[in-house]
Amino acid sequence: MGCSLHSALPWLTDLRGLSARVVERTVCPTGAGHARASWPERTSLVLQVRDAAGHVGLGEAAPLPGFSRETLEDARADLTRLATGLDRAQPASLCASVQLALDTALLDLRGLQEGRPAWSLLRTDAAPEALVCNGLIVGPPDTWERELRALLERGVRCVKLKVGHAHLGVRTQIEALRRLTERLPADVSIRLDAN
Repeated sequence: MGCSLHSALPWLTDLRGLSARVVERTVCPTGAGHARASWPERTSLVLQVRDAAGHVGLGEAAPLPGFSRETLEDARADLTRLATGLDRAQPASLCASVQLALDTALLDLRGLQEGRPAWSLLRTDAAPEALVCNGLIVGPPDTWERELRALLERGVRCVKLKVGHAHLGVRTQIEALRRLTERLPADVSIRLDAN
């Protein structure tokens, strides 16, 4: 690991007294994709790091097939090893997505321990702005309306929509987007992500 984050926050490498477990979850049950590839579903691995007081910090490993050096199976193997011996972990030997999951879980845990948001541990002068975009639609166009309805039911008012699916024509996606925006409530906005 050895990056400046760890020298600035040495508690990120102190794993004594902590336990961990890994939970697998389907992130995008309707499928996901970008301009060059698509998947019938996306799976991620959530690392839960618990302290003696019962605080649980969360971090996620979700290698992207075709882009990440490691596979989901590589991440699963590293996380399993990590969870069985967290106090003996050598973070530098972990694949990148697992290093990120561990760092994120430890930041989240520390924030919970201190009763403050994790971002404030990294930068105390940062303004606590609310997330502008709080929903994500990644499936193919025939799932967009269903995914949007589910997000709206949860109170989401700004959605990032993945477009540029390689296997679909531009016109098909534009037409689907037009249909979607015709039914869009006035207080909901959509941001397009075309990678």
